[in-house]
Amino acid sequence: MVGSDMDTLDSGRVSAEKARVRGLFRQRRADLSEGEREKQSASIRARLHPLLAAREVRVLSAFWPLAEEVDLRPLLRHLGASGVRVALPAVVSANGSSPRLEHRLFTSDVSLVDGRFGVAEPPPASPIIAPAAVDLAIVPALAVDTYGVRLGYGGGFYDSFLAATPALRACVVFSAGLAAELPSEPHDQQVDLAVSPEAVHEVARNPSDRTA
Repeated sequence: MVGSDMDTLDSGRVSAEKARVRGLFRQRRADLSEGEREKQSASIRARLHPLLAAREVRVLSAFWPLAEEVDLRPLLRHLGASGVRVALPAVVSANGSSPRLEHRLFTSDVSLVDGRFGVAEPPPASPIIAPAAVDLAIVPALAVDTYGVRLGYGGGFYDSFLAATPALRACVVFSAGLAAELPSEPHDQQVDLAVSPEAVHEVARNPSDRTA
């Protein structure tokens, strides 16, 4: 287990522990070779195919990967060509408001543009996909634990999006991103499924152990 007695830590200590654990899992991911990342990404994509079919997903929100993230690009291109509406996030803000994620339709005939943080995203003219329309939301993570607690990069963008969508929630992680237990705060949004190269893991929801 990463950390201990997580529920007894106050907010400041939890934030500090999350930062420490975030660095640990970031390093574990960085230690993977490019070949190993692609091998594990291919296994994850193969596990997502039957999940999408079984859930009859018509609208999928996902993400375009950064260099060290799970690479879903071949799957997203295939799904888009197969009639699934694929939405990718863009970081937006208006009139001085806090930045947030806006999901835009991804199609193979539209060139992605560089957004904030160097993440490729559909251009502003692309149709917007509302959170309520999404059937399955696949989000990135540095790590995920057996309770569905997801460790992201600390910006809170995906927590806000997940709080606004009724979609089934899944995150994708390399094998080194699976944890027994991670520190969490009340605003952290849990996922329903964790997809690794080895399996599609259903999380063990136990309200007495974790904050819902």
